[in-house]
Amino acid sequence: MSSTTGAVILLVVLAAVLAIAFVAFWVRDKQRADEEKHDLGRIQQEPTHTDAEHRHPS
Repeated sequence: MSSTTGAVILLVVLAAVLAIAFVAFWVRDKQRADEEKHDLGRIQQEPTHTDAEHRHPS
């Protein structure tokens, strides 16, 4: 195997690893964003309280 063939194989493997990593991180980030959107919708539906309502009399 010549050095050129080795370099081509290395570049192909590196490109494949980078593509797989990009897709994996994109999917994970999309899932996180969907969860946050779902949580935000749930939080907005709950009644809100002011800080004064949570303070205990001293």
